[in-house]
Amino acid sequence: DSSVCGSQDEPDLQLPCFLDLQKELDSIKCDLDTVTRKIRVLDKERQALQKRYSETETKLRTAQVRELSSGSNSSPYDRADGFPWSLEVLRVQRELFHLSAFRPLQLRAINATLDGKDVILVMPTGAGKSLVYQLPALLDHSRFRPDQKTNPVTLVISPLVSLMTDQTMNLIRSGIPEGMVKAFDANTPLTEQKEILDSLVGKYVIVATVAFGMGIDKPDVRFVLHFSASKSLENYYQESGRAGRDSEAAECVVLWRFSDFFRLASMVSSERTGLSKLLQIVAYCLDPVTCRRLLISKHLDDPTWSPSDCAESCDNCRRANSKDKGSVLSLNLTQLISEIKALLSEHMSRKQERITGPKLVELMSANSEIQRLTRAMLKIDEKTDRMFLEHVIAWCLVNQLLKMEFHFTPYSTVCYVVPGKEDINDAVMSYAVRNHEPNSRTQVDAEKQPLVKRQRLTNHSMMDIKSDMNDIVK
Repeated sequence: DSSVCGSQDEPDLQLPCFLDLQKELDSIKCDLDTVTRKIRVLDKERQALQKRYSETETKLRTAQVRELSSGSNSSPYDRADGFPWSLEVLRVQRELFHLSAFRPLQLRAINATLDGKDVILVMPTGAGKSLVYQLPALLDHSRFRPDQKTNPVTLVISPLVSLMTDQTMNLIRSGIPEGMVKAFDANTPLTEQKEILDSLVGKYVIVATVAFGMGIDKPDVRFVLHFSASKSLENYYQESGRAGRDSEAAECVVLWRFSDFFRLASMVSSERTGLSKLLQIVAYCLDPVTCRRLLISKHLDDPTWSPSDCAESCDNCRRANSKDKGSVLSLNLTQLISEIKALLSEHMSRKQERITGPKLVELMSANSEIQRLTRAMLKIDEKTDRMFLEHVIAWCLVNQLLKMEFHFTPYSTVCYVVPGKEDINDAVMSYAVRNHEPNSRTQVDAEKQPLVKRQRLTNHSMMDIKSDMNDIVK
């Protein structure tokens, strides 16, 4: 028999007893349950401590603000009466916000703001900053200023979307309606596009990107304001063509500044003809002599237009026929351009750094030889205005005396200024200046004013635009 049978004398090999394993498993489960209960107790204690901490922190901050507001630095703006707007402030406080009292510093800031003072208010979280600008924005100014027909506008710049959402919800809860203020662009939903286009039938101001305007049948648009230059003359011709389609007078204004040049250049740098078209619109903005319509007509190869047809409709033609609008200087920039190129070459070779447009303006402002040349050109004694230096750089870029080079990163496109063509003979630039008396009392007093007030005194163009827009709204 070939089979093998085990002997009965061999030891019996068996696994651990199932009963022992079950006992061990039950013991582990019991320990886990105990730990879980302890965690739950600790978690409740943690939540309670967090709540106490938040409440105590809020009390501490409120006490600090109260101590600050009740200290020796008291202000006449702490009064709840005695101002023309006091009754209206209390009315809005009770009826709209359902509050019986102000928190520390709130009333002081509100009164100072309504009195036309500049206010910087730094308060901790939960101290009530929002009410300081929300309440004045909701006052009916006709109740305490009978000569004022419309209420002022309160502009709030908020850093967080969540904060804006929270404040909107709170205002709606108080019965104060909300409205979205944004631009009409290519991403605007079709339903919103229809609402905006329908509202254009009334007297409204539409803020939009270039996505707005094509195919819009609104013949009586009286005012088109470009916040910055277009990317090309063709675009500007199309966009400004929204105005005056009923053959009545209309105003088209381009607000142009030096920084627009490089921002737009970075946007069009990857397009085949983007940069050349941008230079054409910049040349249009810089030209203080040629009729605006003639510039566009030449660009579009329209030979039928002549400056006499303008009838002083553009700023250049009006300037040419009016002495009080300022004068135009013809400046030979040959020597100045040589100094600018030398300045660029020095930084590129010796300091091994490339220069952006704004940085070049700073270097020119600090360069004694460039300052001497520009003061002699403009026949002034004071330091050359930054705006003139920006105009010179832009003019040189348009005329290829300086060039732009681009550096591409994963997140942005950086535009640098480098020397352009070598031939700089007959580099004559036209520059429009306003007639003024540098030594007049008004000018001296204006220079002594704070920056904000000085800008208000000298920014005639924006005041003219504001006046025109008020006339249009009326």
